[in-house]
Amino acid sequence: MEMKKSLRKTAGIVIISLIIIVLFGTDSNKKVTKEYVLSDKEILGQEAEWELVKSQLPFFAYLLHEKNQDNMYEQFVLHFFPLYQYLAEQEVLAKASDNRKDLVLGTELEKQILEENAYAKGKKDEAGTNEADTEKNESESNQNPEGGESPEEVKESSQEEFMQTAPDIFLTKSDFEPAMEKSREYNWDSYADMEKFREEFFAVDSTTEISDNRIAPKKLLEKEISLQEGNGGPQILIYHTHSQESFADSIPGDKNTTILGAGEYLAGVLHDTYGYEVLHHSGEYDVETRDYAYSYALPNIEAILNEYPSIEVVIDLHRDAVSEDRRLVSLQNGKQAAQLMFFNGLSHTKKQGDISYLENPYIDDNLAFSFQMQVLCNEYYPGLARRIYLKGYRYNMHLCSKSLLVELGAQTNTCEEIKNSLDILAHLLSMCLADEN
Repeated sequence: MEMKKSLRKTAGIVIISLIIIVLFGTDSNKKVTKEYVLSDKEILGQEAEWELVKSQLPFFAYLLHEKNQDNMYEQFVLHFFPLYQYLAEQEVLAKASDNRKDLVLGTELEKQILEENAYAKGKKDEAGTNEADTEKNESESNQNPEGGESPEEVKESSQEEFMQTAPDIFLTKSDFEPAMEKSREYNWDSYADMEKFREEFFAVDSTTEISDNRIAPKKLLEKEISLQEGNGGPQILIYHTHSQESFADSIPGDKNTTILGAGEYLAGVLHDTYGYEVLHHSGEYDVETRDYAYSYALPNIEAILNEYPSIEVVIDLHRDAVSEDRRLVSLQNGKQAAQLMFFNGLSHTKKQGDISYLENPYIDDNLAFSFQMQVLCNEYYPGLARRIYLKGYRYNMHLCSKSLLVELGAQTNTCEEIKNSLDILAHLLSMCLADEN
């Protein structure tokens, strides 16, 4: 009897409480829906707390998610358990973050957007040290003992005063005379030691790996690179994922003195001197941010290749970023030329293995193209090429079997040094794409 009386008493209290809440709880609950203005840091902290409650207390999470002003059960919970009144506020706070542009990992497209642009984030604008520079601080002088400046000589020359660039630096032809004979010739039988071969030709990023079989020198050299006979359309496409990259003496606001001007100059030399039909795409994909440049560029480059099926070579022309006290230069034919570096994406990381959603059927073709260009550069212009840099993602190099990503100098190089290097790059392309190669 006593137990029944106690239960009836408890039930009565609960019923009375619910009635009071229904009658008077609405106004107090309006506080939950008030607007909050918090910093991003505070919002992230509140979101984290709310996610913890949702995962550990799903019943209350359900109540709050299905929140209704007339829901007596919810009113009861919020009134007698102030903690959940607080949690209800957190749901409102979480909504404040809806306008933030953070990507949430989950879909393959979102993963691709983040990972395709990992390289862009790794390159520091106008300062810092590029990841390639951390790989043994470049052993190019050992790679090419016949010529070129040593890293020490480069560093000393970085103290020189720069002359103001002429606005037409990339609009006028130079008096370049291409090298007619090799300065060295490789004996590939001497590279039985693959460790020695890797050390000389490749800088492999710490996030990725590559098998000896995939970069066997004879395999890379046997790959056919020459162009088919022209059919009247463009054969070579030049574009810039990072169009805003400039040089030490670029004129602010003058695109002709940036990487865009460099691309236009290269297109002109390839056409006027070597007879190739070249399309230079000057689209800008990194004006506000570099973070998604590869993703933004992709559909436009695909559209160009669909419109011009005659294109066989795709060149993404960049400039690197290094510390401000370093300049990447090499003395070639009495002129200072910006050192260049060929870059390849492997769609493979140590952590993930082969990345299926970044598929690239042309990895081996692209490696062969870069390697043959590297060999020609070392033979005819020793000291100009840095080691080929290999990294784990794709960088839109899946669009063509002859894709080339070139890092031309850095932000500390002058436009004149870049121009001198472009003349050499055009000559190397003409040799590599010719039938006799």
